Amino acid sequence: MSDIKFNRRNALKGLMALGVGSVGVGGAGGLSSLALATPEALDRNQRFVFCYFPGAWDILLSLDPRRMVDYPVDDMALHRIQPAYDMLEMTDASAVDVGGVQLGPYLADSRLASHAEKLCVVRGMSMETLAHDVGRRRFITGKAPAGLLARGSSVATWLAANLGIDDPIPNLAVQMESYNRDLPPAASGFRVSTAEDLVRGLRPADPSMDPALDSLLNHFHEGASSCARARRSPVWRSGEGGRVKAREMLQLDLDTLFDLNRNDPALDELKAEFGVFGTVTTATPEVQSLLAYQAITGGVSRCASIVVTPGLDTHFSDWADEQGPRQRQGFDVVARLVSHLETTRFEDTSMSWLDVTTIVCFSEFSRTPLLNAQEGRDHSLTNATMMIGGRTKPGVYGASSNVGMEPQSVNLETGELDRGGEIARPEHLMRELMIQAGIEEDIADLRVPGYPAAFRST
Repeated sequence: MSDIKFNRRNALKGLMALGVGSVGVGGAGGLSSLALATPEALDRNQRFVFCYFPGAWDILLSLDPRRMVDYPVDDMALHRIQPAYDMLEMTDASAVDVGGVQLGPYLADSRLASHAEKLCVVRGMSMETLAHDVGRRRFITGKAPAGLLARGSSVATWLAANLGIDDPIPNLAVQMESYNRDLPPAASGFRVSTAEDLVRGLRPADPSMDPALDSLLNHFHEGASSCARARRSPVWRSGEGGRVKAREMLQLDLDTLFDLNRNDPALDELKAEFGVFGTVTTATPEVQSLLAYQAITGGVSRCASIVVTPGLDTHFSDWADEQGPRQRQGFDVVARLVSHLETTRFEDTSMSWLDVTTIVCFSEFSRTPLLNAQEGRDHSLTNATMMIGGRTKPGVYGASSNVGMEPQSVNLETGELDRGGEIARPEHLMRELMIQAGIEEDIADLRVPGYPAAFRST
């Protein structure tokens, strides 16, 4: 008889996260014929962490800076770029060359600057939207939404379905949206808001159901789901997949890995290294980074999506006081994750976890290169992205224009500006992530080539 401690409430919670009723899950719930790549082509060592900077970052302060001396205020009507570093709380703010990469003042002042030689920065991208929800969902799925509705599965869901469907939690999403359109329910984002939510969803309740009764109920559900009517029902198949996955998770005692309040001196030391102190009650960016580290290195998750900084929607005078420091907090959060992945050996190999983990830092778009009348910055179509680890190739690829910081065409093979090339968009990078994982066919229907310049040749 089964000795799994099965709890109906927690199992249903897991079921919701893994398929039935979760945001964006398609009604079919089954696996489309094009959902999986050829198994032999996949690189199953790869992991992914998606780090979201919400609210639209000002890339002049970080990923795409300009020297003030090159853009004098008297000529602003011509170049339409206003770094305005002299208005920041950082009195010596300027664009800085760090490790051969020009960084904005708040990135150069962050912990991540010590990893500058590993950074892969893609500039001159276009988001083709000024709406927060649209930009965020375009980056998450690699597809322009229909209105505000996401049109495809999250790229993390595609990667989880192809590379880590047998992982305990293939796709962890902390305070992040996740979408699944007709992929296996197990690949859906396991969505939580706090570390406590994650522990609660993975810990069997006490008292637990009698093992004999649990076994009888399990056999009943197995039998019911195998009948002809159930096999013909996409919703039933999706629900059964979620139920089975929830039982598997409860059996593994994964709650201990994510219980950040347990009495453990080694855990306290690790928490301090991630900037987490005392009793954990909320999922701060620092806590989320630690959860992602535990999920990835603990062999629990193939993909983790986290929010690494407070909101950046600074339209008013809060731009000078909050935009930069909040970005710096996010870069510090990413830096701690990078440092620990780099110093942790990947299983029984000579590689580190950073060698097999691609970290993607993104925001829905950026902010205008000119200040508005309220001394803040509004929404801009232009964007930039930063990646580190995995197969990414350090360097700077693409560029925004020197007039108005507009997106520019680039040769996707070289990363050099090319009038006959393409304007880079999120889907180019998402497509390349899948190619690098061994998913050569465009099974996600992104309808664009990849961006191989930003990755090492395999």
